Amino acid sequence: MLLLGFLSNLTNTGCSVELFLVEEQMKLSMSWVFDHIEADRSAVDFEHLITALGKTTAEIDGVAHHRFDWERFFVGTVSSVDATTTTLHIAEKNKTVALSLRSELRIGSQVLLVSYEGGYRWASFADLAGVREGSFPEVFVAEGQIGGTWRRELDSEDWIIDIDNKSLTNRPDLWGHRGFAREIAAILKVKLLSEEQISSSLPICHFAHSSDLAVIEDPEVCNRFAAIKVQGVSSRPSSIWMSSRLVRVGGKPISAIVDTTNYVMFDLGHPMHAFDADKVVGEQLVVRRARDGESLVLLDGSNITLSSQDCVVADQARVLSLAGVMGGLQSSITAQTNSIILEAAHFDPTAIRISAQRAKVRTESSMRFEKGLDPHANVTAIERFLSVMKKEDIPGIADDSVISLGKVFDDTVITLAHKTLVEKLGYSVVEPDVVAIFERLGFGVRTEQVAGGVVYQVHVPLFRSFKDVRIPEDLIEEVARFVGYDAIPQVLPSRQMKPFDLSAAMRRRAIKHHCAFGCGMHEVSRYSLYDETFLREVDLAVGRAQELKNPISENYRRLVTSLIPHLLQAVSINAILRDELRFFEIARTWRFESESESLPREQEQLAGVMFARKGLDFYQAKQSLVSLFDLCGVYSEWRPANALTCPAWFDPTHSAELWIDDELLGYFGAIEKALLQRLVAGRACCFAFEVNTAAFISDVYRTQPTYRPLSRYQATFFDVSIFAPYTTSVAQLQNSIASLDARIREVALVDMFEKPEWKDARSVTIRYLVQDDDETLTKEALDEIQAAVVALVRSLGGEVR
Repeated sequence: MLLLGFLSNLTNTGCSVELFLVEEQMKLSMSWVFDHIEADRSAVDFEHLITALGKTTAEIDGVAHHRFDWERFFVGTVSSVDATTTTLHIAEKNKTVALSLRSELRIGSQVLLVSYEGGYRWASFADLAGVREGSFPEVFVAEGQIGGTWRRELDSEDWIIDIDNKSLTNRPDLWGHRGFAREIAAILKVKLLSEEQISSSLPICHFAHSSDLAVIEDPEVCNRFAAIKVQGVSSRPSSIWMSSRLVRVGGKPISAIVDTTNYVMFDLGHPMHAFDADKVVGEQLVVRRARDGESLVLLDGSNITLSSQDCVVADQARVLSLAGVMGGLQSSITAQTNSIILEAAHFDPTAIRISAQRAKVRTESSMRFEKGLDPHANVTAIERFLSVMKKEDIPGIADDSVISLGKVFDDTVITLAHKTLVEKLGYSVVEPDVVAIFERLGFGVRTEQVAGGVVYQVHVPLFRSFKDVRIPEDLIEEVARFVGYDAIPQVLPSRQMKPFDLSAAMRRRAIKHHCAFGCGMHEVSRYSLYDETFLREVDLAVGRAQELKNPISENYRRLVTSLIPHLLQAVSINAILRDELRFFEIARTWRFESESESLPREQEQLAGVMFARKGLDFYQAKQSLVSLFDLCGVYSEWRPANALTCPAWFDPTHSAELWIDDELLGYFGAIEKALLQRLVAGRACCFAFEVNTAAFISDVYRTQPTYRPLSRYQATFFDVSIFAPYTTSVAQLQNSIASLDARIREVALVDMFEKPEWKDARSVTIRYLVQDDDETLTKEALDEIQAAVVALVRSLGGEVR
């Protein structure tokens, strides 16, 4: 489990520091939650309740059950401090003990001790279920409770739940214990205490933008701001009750005033801040945008430079705090503070997030403001602060009223038909149950009978409507949560199915399997855009290509007209690692057929590339493509490439066009030598092909196979070695021999050899099979066929060797 990290108390200046978040979990105290609920906590099955909470409300990462034996804890008062020892008096035991030095303590400080092995030790955070390391900080115990009665108000046990913050992103009302108390009250079907029952009630003085105590200069970044002045305060430590609660949810006690602001934040989910009133020039807080170049020393001691994007709280002379993120050092609460100005605001979530990211400080406060809080909760937070302050008996005299500036928001009213609710849920729910769920969640609801049935008029309060519940479907989700998702019948979706032709999909899969397993190729999947940097590096011209109006970057701005540049880039990247590489890709291209076309023609292409440092020739590479044609039952004509129309990456003298009847399907050939040298260093050979995928998938190009019985008579193989000029292609020789006599059944290239001194000729060995269906061929018949083959070869300009 990740730990919470907090800014430590700056003891050298006496000022306090707010905490900041470095984890992705929120800690929830069930004892704290039940402060807001009218229920007998001892009668609750917490294991069942926590399970229900995880199903209806938020994702629970962990649960810990803590029991506290407060009889082991004692309050010690520091009587003396020397270089190595702190001496304390335990009034309850009338005993004096000496412990190791704690330099932050002074004479009169009160601290918690724990009985240990017949003696005493400093109480630690861990003793009170805290996640931090170290000794528990200084506390305050009233004189009348020093004898041990302070234990009566403490929780004897607690359940601490770790909530995944990501599950609360759309629920800003759940960033405090009261929000979860509302959910738990709805689960238990008990009453939630009203705000009047937990908070002080003071008159509210409303102003549009300005008052004597505060002014809003920029309503865009702060549309509501509340403040009150409290005089005669004491910056003493917090009580054991408050300190222990803060520690259990990951906080660190600092001082009574600062701890109370943090307590209210954890309680209601709304951050607030206290300024030392004597340090506010003009005694008026100004909410505005920062001016470019202004600086602020934050409570953690870091000095940040502000910009006009930042929202700040300032006085007449300087910036006092980075609004919604962290206070400033100059106006912080210290041991000498005796008067404070308390503020709670509703800041723009986007502005707070920008400021927090720029300052690289993400606090508990900024985390909450980023979610979009209830805009009216700022006044409630101040009233709650005064209530807790009174309960804790913290000295202070507040003004007679709370100053409230800014816009007043109204609740959202959503109309939901019961018929729609049932249709969306997929199961029946009765109207009284729906009304009860809405009311337990704090929604106002009124039912109306109309022609189509019952309609609910739901008043959604601001703590839910400002970001979360806005449309009828949101209300349906609320009902589903509390009726239970398990109640939804498990019905498989159904639709009318019609048979359809799978042949195209199966052929596409067969092509991929053949390329991968039959030809040993790796499939490539790239953007359908050219990599302009690569094209420049290898000086490769791709011709006219469609440019995008809004490209993802300048490097990827043109749609591909061919897949081969992608494959060549893959070769260039991987050639340093392998001596042999084979890649293929099936994807769409966009090619202009002529200069007059305004839009390119989109079609799916199959492209492949075969690379080797040595041992790869034209016919070996060709066989990979021929085997694919054979697999798909497609038989094409291979013609010499036209140098004028051949793609730029092919060597026209070692390339071929693939035709079926009068339609050009694609190209096969060797990569142009100069280009290959720019792609890879050293000697290498590389062949590529690109063919319209429709040739393999569509039935239009497929030749229906014919079948005939195998001959019962002996077959004879003959090899003929030919010294043939380059003007006579191997395909010409094969086709001519195959068509010479019906008894010549198979013709294949066996070997080919070239020498530089032969210049315009090469040695070719062709094997052909001779067989008859009706009889065993005699020697005379075989000799006749051989002689005909020799004559044919000579007529084509070849010489039989």
